[in-house]
Amino acid sequence: MTIRLILSKIDGNTDLDCLGNGKMSCSINLKHPKGVNILKKLCSKSDVLIEPFRKGVMEKLDLGPEVLLKDNPKLIYARLSGYGQSGCFSKKAGHDINYVAMSGLLSLFGRDKNNPIPPVNLAADFGGGGLMCALGILLAIIERNTSGLGQVVDNNMVQGTAYLGSWLYRSQHLPIWGDERGKNVLDSGRHFYEVYKTKDEKYISVGALEPKFYADLLKGLGLTEAEAPQFGNRMVRHFSFSRCLCCTVLTLDEAPKHKHNTETDSFIKTDTGFSPNPTPKLSRTPARSRALDAPPNRGQHTREVLLNLGFSESSIDQLELEGIIECFKLSKLEHTDYDPNDDRMYLHEETNRPFALGRPNSVRYVLNQQSSCVTVETLQVELITDHDKIENFMEKLIDGLKEVENKTRKDSQSEEVSTMIQENEMIKMLKEIMERQEEKRQEEDKKRQEEDRKHRKEDLQKN
Repeated sequence: MTIRLILSKIDGNTDLDCLGNGKMSCSINLKHPKGVNILKKLCSKSDVLIEPFRKGVMEKLDLGPEVLLKDNPKLIYARLSGYGQSGCFSKKAGHDINYVAMSGLLSLFGRDKNNPIPPVNLAADFGGGGLMCALGILLAIIERNTSGLGQVVDNNMVQGTAYLGSWLYRSQHLPIWGDERGKNVLDSGRHFYEVYKTKDEKYISVGALEPKFYADLLKGLGLTEAEAPQFGNRMVRHFSFSRCLCCTVLTLDEAPKHKHNTETDSFIKTDTGFSPNPTPKLSRTPARSRALDAPPNRGQHTREVLLNLGFSESSIDQLELEGIIECFKLSKLEHTDYDPNDDRMYLHEETNRPFALGRPNSVRYVLNQQSSCVTVETLQVELITDHDKIENFMEKLIDGLKEVENKTRKDSQSEEVSTMIQENEMIKMLKEIMERQEEKRQEEDKKRQEEDRKHRKEDLQKN
């Protein structure tokens, strides 16, 4: 069984991790020797470790490759940093835009007479960083099958991005280059390889590089080679759709719905929109997208991981008490086994935060109590199962809290009484929504059981 584990720091912000779906979360304080020992024990039983720190950070924690590979010679120790483990920038902080700039590639991206345009964080973070690191890990795994030993996979985003752009470096002598940025064949410097704005305020891409495709472009435009030579100075500024290599510039909402992409099953519908399906596709062991799995709460699997490492329940409780680890807790209102399909509402034991345990498409609110005032901050608002019920619930919750706040101010009640009233109101409303969700769940379960019986009966008749 393969376990993908995310290590998070105590009280760390994991809300921005939109690729953690389906992974386990273990929260450890690595600034404490006991936390370091936990990670050492975990690495002694692991196949791969990926660390994202600058030079010297892991060594300072006594978690460098020399230490961990001594405990586990088969461990593949992957280092994914910005500038690498050597060089004058190795201890310097940076972001994608800095790494792609240092790689030399940023100088190529952009239009004539404009500043270079960074390709968002695609080139360094994901291409030269994550993708190259994953490739290195796979190569190390293949080699380990022969030697039986692990090794260090050292990938930094500057070198990784430069290597990703090997063709750009090694093709500079070709005729397609030679001019300033934005004046070459592939960087918007030619009219037959360009993006144009359409009458409906959208965009279309044209890639008529080869003469035969350029001829199709001219035919569709009703022009001749003399009127619009491919490598002349005249630019085609207005045209309608033709049979040449043209493609509409689709938005992130439009691309998943395009006929070609639906026929190739390129995207999957999620609770928050669409997500690309895994590629390349393997014939015997195809990958399954994790986008439909719920993202873990910080420290949600800490206890489970430590139990598998041989820690006792009492020792885990003591580690949590000392602030060495963090374990995610359910409400005292209701404890259940974890179910990724559970979309009922719960109340967090420590933060008093209502949340849905399983699905990421939950309604999440934080109640911040400051003296006798209550403010409601929206973290994520989407559907659970019934839009009207959720809307009604949140309206009641907000109105009820405002009413309590106003009464508290008028009556000059103590903070303790105000807090008690607020909590009682909230718990009452939470129970109401839980009961409604449970009723609907029971109805769905009943319907599902009836369908299962029907299918089994049909199968028996066929046999």
